[in-house]
Amino acid sequence: MISTLALLLVGRSSGPPRELQNYLRRPEPAYSWRRIENVQNLPKLKLVSQTWQGMRWEHEIIFASPARPVATGTAVLFVTGGKPGVDDLMLLKTVVDQAGLPTAVLFDIPNQPIWGMSEDDLIAHTFEKYLETGDPTWPLLFPMVKSTIKAMDAIVAFTKTSSNPIKNFVVTGASKRGWTTWLVGAAGDKRVKGIAPLVIDNLNVAAQMKHQIESWGKYSEQIEEYTKRGLQAKLDTAEGRKLAAMVDPYSYRSRVTMPTLIVNGANDRYWTVDALSLYWGDLKQPKYSIVVPNAGHDLGDLQWAIRGVTAFARASAGAMRMPALEAKIEAETARIVRVGAGFSTMRVWAAESESRDFRESQWSAIAEVKIDPPTSKPDASRPEVRFGSSRKNRALFVEAEFQSGGLRFSLTTPVVVQLAR
Repeated sequence: MISTLALLLVGRSSGPPRELQNYLRRPEPAYSWRRIENVQNLPKLKLVSQTWQGMRWEHEIIFASPARPVATGTAVLFVTGGKPGVDDLMLLKTVVDQAGLPTAVLFDIPNQPIWGMSEDDLIAHTFEKYLETGDPTWPLLFPMVKSTIKAMDAIVAFTKTSSNPIKNFVVTGASKRGWTTWLVGAAGDKRVKGIAPLVIDNLNVAAQMKHQIESWGKYSEQIEEYTKRGLQAKLDTAEGRKLAAMVDPYSYRSRVTMPTLIVNGANDRYWTVDALSLYWGDLKQPKYSIVVPNAGHDLGDLQWAIRGVTAFARASAGAMRMPALEAKIEAETARIVRVGAGFSTMRVWAAESESRDFRESQWSAIAEVKIDPPTSKPDASRPEVRFGSSRKNRALFVEAEFQSGGLRFSLTTPVVVQLAR
């Protein structure tokens, strides 16, 4: 099966697949939006984004603005599933307060359940339908992306006569919505000034599937909806290779030129701990990473992730400069190679395992250096720390904490795995 998976990317055209762009250009006579009510004094919009497979896709959008935005013309667009709830409103207000930017939450991505299926079950089903029919409108990610772009259209229209008309967006979402976020970045919409995909560490899917087998001896139980349908084996066909290219954001990496913040949980059971290493070096846009230790697919209490996403959103809106971070992790040492202004603390995080499966491992900070006061110039302090060897397999990453733009947040390097000698 591994040799089968290795063929996924073979035979791609010289440029990104065209099917996504073709779907996004398709006219949508059903598109409409209207304001329907207020929720805790926040406006709620009703959006009809499109008709997909004969079904009208409907969504709700809740919009909030800070009293004094740090920049004008740019909003955060948070893509999520389900219906508005108390937790969503709390998250919305937190993002508005910390980012200092107007923020919208788009719900019902995707519309579900459909045919009694939801989430991965539904997505995998639509992949099967594409393989059966060859109809490129079937993959569920396409209408998910289009709904997000139609939501941008609605927000632009809704705020057109306001004191802060929105023209640009920083798009973010988690899991399947993170997958959607990547493909929104690939859509070529110039209004997208930054993307922050959360917990979707699966770009370069052929290499990822191979790496899961090498690391764990099997695929993650979290992708069972795909595995039980035999989709990995079915990809050893012309249409299967085409499907892989159509839905893998890695295929579109030349089109994703806007700044990108990738956020992952170190203990996410969907992905290998070092999954980011299989595509990080191939991303040429300004890029940043956050790995949240001792957090899974839900990113724990979200606070680490929110602090990073809101700083990134401010930077994408032009209200501050996003600091750089580059560090080198070697056998027993780690050192900062490049770092931005506001750098205040360096930490080395580590987890150990008898195998190459780190999903249940506990992470701890094994080295720390504080910079007091925080650096005022890039690369003013580039410390090196020594942390010694281990008799077990070890996963490591470097965290740099910053105090910049009135915010405190952390960036990290991708995870490096060191096998015991």
